[in-house]
Amino acid sequence: MKGVDYKIIGADGREYMAATLDELRAWIVDGRVGPGTLVWSGEEERWQPASAWPELRWDLPSAPPVIPVVSKPEPRFHDAEFPIRAAAYILDVFIVAALFSLITMPWAEYYRELQEAALKESAKAAPDIQVLLRFYSLFLSTFLPLRLAYFVGFHAGLGATPGKLLFGLRVVRVDGVPLTFPRALARFLAELLSIAAMGIGYLVAPLHPERRALHDLIAGTRVIRKPVDEAVARDEA
Repeated sequence: MKGVDYKIIGADGREYMAATLDELRAWIVDGRVGPGTLVWSGEEERWQPASAWPELRWDLPSAPPVIPVVSKPEPRFHDAEFPIRAAAYILDVFIVAALFSLITMPWAEYYRELQEAALKESAKAAPDIQVLLRFYSLFLSTFLPLRLAYFVGFHAGLGATPGKLLFGLRVVRVDGVPLTFPRALARFLAELLSIAAMGIGYLVAPLHPERRALHDLIAGTRVIRKPVDEAVARDEA
C-alpha cells in the first residue's frame, strides 16, 4: 500500500489528507481515527469506514462488547372486584370499631349515657342542640382521627389496610405506583364524600370499567389485586 494516498473525515466534519498508510496508522494510535471514521483510499477511490479497509482492520482498537439492556417488565395487575373490596372494607370497619372501643374505654360509661341522651333528643320534635353537639363533638374528635390514622397510615406505609392485605389487595395510583402520604390523605378526604353521599360513592365501583369508586376517581387511585408477577413468584416458591 506504499504510495497510496488516504483521506479521512475528522470528528469536526472536515477532510484531512494522510500521505501514507503509516501516517494513517499513526493517527489511529493517536485516537484520531476509529473503526467508524470514514476513510478514502486513492487506490480504490471511494469512501468507507476504517474498519472496512483490510489494511487497517488489525490496527484499529476492538470495539467493546455490547451488553444488551434487559428492562424489567411492568408488573401486571388486575383491578379488584367489588365483592372482594367490600369484604375487605367490612373487616377494616370492624377493626376500627374495636380500636375505637378500646380507646374510649376509660370514659365508656359517660360515652354510653351521652349516646343514649343524643338518641332520645334526636327523636324529639325540638331536640336539645347542646346534648347533640356534646355527643357528636366527642364522637368526631375521637373516631375521625382514629379512622384517619388507620386508613392513611396503612395505605401510605404498606399500600393496604389489614383487611385489604388479608384479601391480597393493594391501593395504588392509576399508573400502579404506590401511594405517598399526601395521596393517601387525599383519598381519605375524598372517601368522606363517598360516605356523605349515603354510600353512593362506593356503588360507583361495580359500574366503573376499572372498578374505581368515587373517591378513587377524585384522588387518582385504584384498588388492585397483587401483581401477577408476584403471584407467580409466590406459587413457584
